[in-house]
Amino acid sequence: MPLMPYNRDSYDEGGTNSLFSRIDQCISEARSAVRVLPRVDAEGNSDCPFAQKLYDNADEPLSAAYEQVDQLHEHQTDSAAAMARAKEAEEQAIWNDDPRDDGSAERAEYELHRAAHSRIAAKIIEANASLREINEELESRRA
Repeated sequence: MPLMPYNRDSYDEGGTNSLFSRIDQCISEARSAVRVLPRVDAEGNSDCPFAQKLYDNADEPLSAAYEQVDQLHEHQTDSAAAMARAKEAEEQAIWNDDPRDDGSAERAEYELHRAAHSRIAAKIIEANASLREINEELESRRA
């Protein structure tokens, strides 16, 4: 069985663990960038002469974080498909005529995919909450 892009175990060349790290880094950079933003009035005026540049710089890591979360959704879809395949293989093994194959290997494979799927879902929730907080802080500085 080929490795899925979300890489359910320790193999992680461009996989989920790396994506988790990139998301954390982008969120951290976005938080740092938003914290130093000057207040801007309703017309977009600020006492800071380079406010526009600071706001532009803050948008880059925020956009990157959203892109990473979108990629994580793709990993979640892949892990769900892998779970379905493993569950089907487990059921097939149980219905086989071979008394030595009780489907335990397939069940273990399913459990690995299920655990990965849960980790991905939790990270998506965490990242979305962080991004929501950052956006709220960003909007409060633009009022």
